[in-house]
This record gives sequence, C-alpha cells and structure tokens, in this order.
Amino acid sequence: MDGGESSLLVIVLDCHPIFWGRRSVDEKQLHFDQFLESTLILVNSHLLLDARNSVAIIACHTKKSQFLYPTASVPSSSQSDVSNGTSGTTIVTAPTLQNDGRYEQFQVLNEAVKTQLRELVLGVSTDSSNPATSTDLDGIQLTGGLTQALCFIQRAVRQAPAGTQVKPRILVMQASPDSPHCYADMMNCIFAAQKASVPVDACLVDYSSGFLQQASDITGGIYLRATESEALLQYLLFVFLADQSARDILEMPAPKQVDYRAACFCHRQLVDVGFVCSVCLSIFCQFTPICQTCQTHFKLPALRRKNLPPR
Repeated sequence: MDGGESSLLVIVLDCHPIFWGRRSVDEKQLHFDQFLESTLILVNSHLLLDARNSVAIIACHTKKSQFLYPTASVPSSSQSDVSNGTSGTTIVTAPTLQNDGRYEQFQVLNEAVKTQLRELVLGVSTDSSNPATSTDLDGIQLTGGLTQALCFIQRAVRQAPAGTQVKPRILVMQASPDSPHCYADMMNCIFAAQKASVPVDACLVDYSSGFLQQASDITGGIYLRATESEALLQYLLFVFLADQSARDILEMPAPKQVDYRAACFCHRQLVDVGFVCSVCLSIFCQFTPICQTCQTHFKLPALRRKNLPPR
C-alpha cells in the first residue's frame, strides 16, 4: 500500500433473531457467537495490515439497523485521523498491551461490538412502540445497513486528511434468506454504491442471495457462499481480507452466473417475464390497467374478434 492510501472496511452483519435462534439448537450448525468471533478476527486482521486502516461494523436486525462500531461512546481510534460517522471526533492511541498480551485497541473494539449488539437486541425486544414480532417472512434491514454504510463512507472520504486517499469497500455477511419486498430499495443501494465506486463483497453462510449476487457483480465485488460453515474464518481471511489492489495479483474465486431476475411490486415474487410501467418502471407479474406505484392509467389493448366456427 502506498504512503497516502488507507483502506476502509465497512461490515454489514446479519443479526436475524429467529434464524440464529433456531440454529443454536443444532450443535452441528454454525452458531451466532462463532459467526461473530470470525468477523471480529477478520476486523482485527484488517487493522493489523496497516496503521492507517479503519473499520466500521453495522448490525442489521429485523426491526432496525445500527452501528456497533464506531459509536459515540467508543469512537474510531485508527491513526488515519478520519473522524467517525457518529460523533465526529477523533482520537489517536499509542500501541499498548494488556496484561494478557492482546493489543488494547482490539480488546476495546471487541467489547464495544458485543456491548452494542447486546443493547440492540434488548432494546428491540423491550420497545413497546416497535414490538419484536419477527417471523420467518421478516427479513433483516439490509437496505438500511447498506445506506448507513454508504453515508459513513462518503463522510470518511470527504473528511480524510489532505493527501490521504481512502479506498472503501463493503462486506455483507448474511446467513438468513432474502426478503423480496425490499427489492427496489436494494437496487437503489446497489446503483448508489456503483456510482460511488464502492465494491460490495458478500459472504453467505447458509442461503444464497440473488440480490447480493447482483450487488457484487455490478459493483465489482466478490460473492462467495461458504459451503463449509465450520471453515468460515478461513473463507474470510483468504478471500475477503485482501483489498482491491491486492486482489489483482491474487487468485480470487471465479464469478458464477448471476441471477438477474427482478421481484414484482404486487406480490414481491421473483419473475422471469413481467409487465413494466413506462412511467415509474415498476414491475408487475400480471397486467394491471392502473399502476399501483404512480397511479398511471393504461389503455386496454383492443380485443380482436375471433372467427368462431358456425354452430
């Protein structure tokens, strides 16, 4: 890495309570604590590569998305002097070690992430105005997490010190299935990341994701489904630790065929062939005389007379 470059890694974490709760019953399945520990090891390894590297972690629940790190109470302590996206303050810490031999900042980061995650789960479960009634049909707030990640990246790039070039990227770690009702918002996030030249990587633990396949293909990121969940840490370190400049000289996983099917706006189902509104570009699986999105009226096609055989 050149002298004026710093790498910013923003991780969007899947925290679906129902999905991870069911997996915790089976001892052969990957549990959430293992999922989180592998993510934190990747974060610490990213910070070890260069003193100017920085990181942010966003948790996506079924009800909300929230920053786990940095926060107002625990600001980012990277030595790149880039202010964090929450409090706008910066601190520079000297490398010090704890009694157990661990780097102090790593311990602060790990404990902050776990504390914020605990507060997120407890806050959602006790919020009377937003009851936690998650079902299997409820997806995580992935679009909210991606929006926060893009805003954080834009702020970090604009507030970077003179002469410092920030190279951002987003890593989405998802285990629960996609939610088709967020198709339009998801595509807006994908095109926003493409316009900002922010690659979106995706690491899938269990289910495959058509949305994240499109996101990785459009933005130039890497899409990988971890077939062996026990080896999740190896997947993260060998594939997603390298930044864009290092990937050019490494043998990365070959891209697979991308599923570019769209979700209809009426039933939120993936369709191969559908009807598109000429005004707002909404997609429907069946013809409708009035667009449900922009209320545009369409003329019904004239019906041809059929030559009926004589009785």
